[in-house]
Amino acid sequence: IQGVYGSMKILIIAVTRTYNGICVAGINSSKELIRPIKGKGSNRFWPAVNLTHEKGFIKSGEVWELEGDQVESEFPNHREDFLASELKYKNTLSHNKFISVLNKVVEDQQAFLDTVHARNRSICLVSVNNLRICRTFWEGQLRLRMGLTGNFYLGNPQTRDNLYPVKDCKWVGLLQQDYQPPTFEQIFACIGLATPTPYDGKEYPQIIGLHTSPDVEYPMNYP
Repeated sequence: IQGVYGSMKILIIAVTRTYNGICVAGINSSKELIRPIKGKGSNRFWPAVNLTHEKGFIKSGEVWELEGDQVESEFPNHREDFLASELKYKNTLSHNKFISVLNKVVEDQQAFLDTVHARNRSICLVSVNNLRICRTFWEGQLRLRMGLTGNFYLGNPQTRDNLYPVKDCKWVGLLQQDYQPPTFEQIFACIGLATPTPYDGKEYPQIIGLHTSPDVEYPMNYP
């Protein structure tokens, strides 16, 4: 992956739905986490049409080129924001190559703690040993949450049960179908903060990307 300031290529590691669009995140050739945003306020998220190419809808493991500029985010901890005027699909890595890159850029406990406690960052990528899936219903809606264990403590400090909401579009689709994951050789979780809630101002951590070896096929209902 090669890029320059103002124009860069990023490897996609997170694709999530928001209330009015799609949010994506990736990593560039300098190992910097990047969140391309379309604008400010309610316009920060992407319409699906901007993220669709001849091979389908944007997925993790794809390389996209951004045109734009690093900006001072309206949310101080979201320093990864990159105001992009244009996104272009370039190519897709093989899954083995994708996992190889993730192994090179995975982050440590301090990065995790700074992210989940909203200390001047809002995205991290961590290695995970085991997943625990929790499906519950809240006001008639299926809630998908997940517990993570790793070489250091990976609990969510903002929830009583230490679980994270699952927002990764691929895994939301899988878990809605009662998918039961096998034993994986490797697991990587991209944890990202939501923007501050209107009722308490907190930036809640959630799982925005989940990547495994061996790979899991995308569900039919993606995204």
